[in-house]
Amino acid sequence: MPPKIKIITGPIGAGKTTALNRIKESYKRKEIFVGQNVGFFDEPTDSTVANALLKEMYSRFPLANAQFETLQRYLLAVEANDLCNALSSSSNYDIVYFDTSVLFGIVFPQTAYDLEIINYETYLNCLTFYHQMISNINFENAEVTILKVIPSMDKCMEQINQRGRTFELGSVSIDYVAKLTDKIRSHCVGQILAGLEKPIKCCIDREYKSNDDLFNDIFFNENPNIISTPLNTPTQPLQSSHSNLSFYYPANQEQYFNVQGYLD
Repeated sequence: MPPKIKIITGPIGAGKTTALNRIKESYKRKEIFVGQNVGFFDEPTDSTVANALLKEMYSRFPLANAQFETLQRYLLAVEANDLCNALSSSSNYDIVYFDTSVLFGIVFPQTAYDLEIINYETYLNCLTFYHQMISNINFENAEVTILKVIPSMDKCMEQINQRGRTFELGSVSIDYVAKLTDKIRSHCVGQILAGLEKPIKCCIDREYKSNDDLFNDIFFNENPNIISTPLNTPTQPLQSSHSNLSFYYPANQEQYFNVQGYLD
């Protein structure tokens, strides 16, 4: 049986990475998931490659169709690789947590197209590539839980301004975050997989107002007899391992995008 898949998603600035770091640190301290093997996949935008692509895209706003598509193809391919690794027959995990996932990869092009940041051709190219990546993943017997962190828009903007990505400042508007939030809320993974005729055991959606709510839900569900507040020690950003991945290529994917070329 494949491991249980837990996907943390939410708009930019929602605190997804903070939530994943807290879960990982609590697991390392053996406060949660005791006796279980738990894996963690970081958000690929934290990688050196993705950061370079992000900076290039933002530097060319609002005329960034080519850069936007390149970034999305890279992220979709990396995230598809991560999910394939987690669901593979050789995986020895009981549970795997993701900071974002290929399953939500299309909400960013949808948002950008609705706000006229990209043109229809770019959106259609991203949608086609998204379907190609999803279609090549085996979800049979998979149990997927979507953990949506949806804070207030003001909280998201505050986090964006504080986290130090200078190329985001002035480019990520509250209108963009609000539209992205709407897309994430309405995005139904089970429906997408059914449309692509991909069998899945179950897909559950949960929504939280903050990463604190998400973490506390996990912590106290794992430790029902504990009444004290869980430790909330600051954690350093996790070191991304995406530069060391053996990238997953579906049949003929090379003609669409060569991910490895960005890592040479």
